[in-house]
Amino acid sequence: MKTSATGSQTLKTSWQGAVVKELEGEEYSAFGTAKEDGGIVLLELADGSPAALTGLKAGDVVQAVGDKKVHNVADLVAATKAAEDKVVTVTYVRNQTRRQTAFKLFAADKANPSNP
Repeated sequence: MKTSATGSQTLKTSWQGAVVKELEGEEYSAFGTAKEDGGIVLLELADGSPAALTGLKAGDVVQAVGDKKVHNVADLVAATKAAEDKVVTVTYVRNQTRRQTAFKLFAADKANPSNP
């Protein structure tokens, strides 16, 4: 966890082979989304990871997994757990444009084998 200039903590975690973090402050508008729409930004994707193979890229903002909105890392983890080993629609924003892709979500130990 990293502390921002405002003193708040920014949570970074791994999801489907990508390093992700919660958006805060002005980051929402920079990524073309509103704070009330939420979202988790993908910072890095491992080559060959489930996220990369689905076509997601660094800088994409995941806003929903299936029918579950994603406002923070806890929402992302819960939505993923509910849909493990299923194909769901992931809604994301890239270049300020909302998009969707079909995504087979894997259990955390399969998607992020380097995690303890």
